[in-house]
Amino acid sequence: CGPGNCRLWVFAAGGGVWRTKNALTGQPSWQFLSGGFGMNSGSAITIDPNDPNGNTLYAGTGEANASGDAAAGVGMFKSTDGGDTWTGPIGAAVFAGRAIASIAVDPTNAATIYVATTRGVAGISSVSGGALSLIPGAAPWGLYKSSDGGSTWTFLHNGSVNATSCDTVAEAIAGGSPCSLRGVRRVALDPGDA
Repeated sequence: CGPGNCRLWVFAAGGGVWRTKNALTGQPSWQFLSGGFGMNSGSAITIDPNDPNGNTLYAGTGEANASGDAAAGVGMFKSTDGGDTWTGPIGAAVFAGRAIASIAVDPTNAATIYVATTRGVAGISSVSGGALSLIPGAAPWGLYKSSDGGSTWTFLHNGSVNATSCDTVAEAIAGGSPCSLRGVRRVALDPGDA
């Protein structure tokens, strides 16, 4: 990164993926990149640390914040050209109807990806409580892992202290169960031992 040549990507909660190539200038210029996603709601974007050029990106849809104007996502998208083009949605079977809060790629193995998901909401409301958060058929919220570059996903943890799974989504909402009410907000890998 240097003056006049410094890329930065953001995924605005309700505004899509944007990139600037001049992040260090006083007035960076921004380009909208996620027109093909079919939605603008998102909370996660990460660069694959295995790509020496920094062109491989993952973007997770759905706003992970618990707010009345949030929206559930459709899955994760991948770019190998710095965001000019995208493939996806990846993992729609486990991420559609949920919100991807963060993504971590193993720096020693690009095929190993971790995704943290939260409950997500279906629909937008101007007041809290007006949006549906029990999305029929959506997979459990929590931490997922792929060992094959995103082709298949394994559920690891629901975010609760007890680390057990919920019998029903209603149990988590009602409270008093071993379920996590919101899911997993952040996943990170130990830099000394991924």
